[in-house]
Amino acid sequence: MQPQSVMIDYLQNEVKPGEQLLWWGKPELSRRAKAASTATVVYIVNGILAVLMLFLVAFDIHLLYEENSLLSEPDPFTILLLIVAIGLLGLNLYRIYAAYSTAQKYITNLRHTIYGITNQRVIVMTAGTQGFVVNSYGANDIGQINRVETGDGWGDVSFGKPRHVQQGGRTLTIVEKLVGIPEVQKVADILTRTFKVTPSATPSAPIWHPQQYPPTPQQYME
Repeated sequence: MQPQSVMIDYLQNEVKPGEQLLWWGKPELSRRAKAASTATVVYIVNGILAVLMLFLVAFDIHLLYEENSLLSEPDPFTILLLIVAIGLLGLNLYRIYAAYSTAQKYITNLRHTIYGITNQRVIVMTAGTQGFVVNSYGANDIGQINRVETGDGWGDVSFGKPRHVQQGGRTLTIVEKLVGIPEVQKVADILTRTFKVTPSATPSAPIWHPQQYPPTPQQYME
């Protein structure tokens, strides 16, 4: 994974001629908004089902032992029930693992992500083993801007248009956001003034000056 200083350099190189970097920052996991996670529901539901299937497997094994003792051969239905119970147990355990793996991947990506806002787009860069994955969101991609504050000026800012994705048998609604960022109100204001205020309504006051905000990389890493 790339160190933070390298990520900042890559972000600055990503800015095109004519673009102005208005703000940049990195997610702080402990400062992000804690929303109800769909993974928690998956853990609870499939955990309960896995325990039930485990009891059913144990019951079937005991039943097979009794049938061997009394009938000299097991009932085919009992064998079928055991196979089904083992299959359902494996399925529930896999769903728990898949939900955990997805959550861990999301957290790992956040630790190696850097955000940038220019006068033309929102940039999200994530460092991986093969380099950087860069996602850009222009004016047409910006939806309703909402912020959730977690204290001391930190929090999340959602800015994307809602989109629906399939995950297993569920349909999830996802909105792009800047997660665990400082001075969340200022960032929301930058997004609003840059992408939501029409030129005719733009106030004459100067925009956020890049020498004042965002801070320099040295200040940010202190």
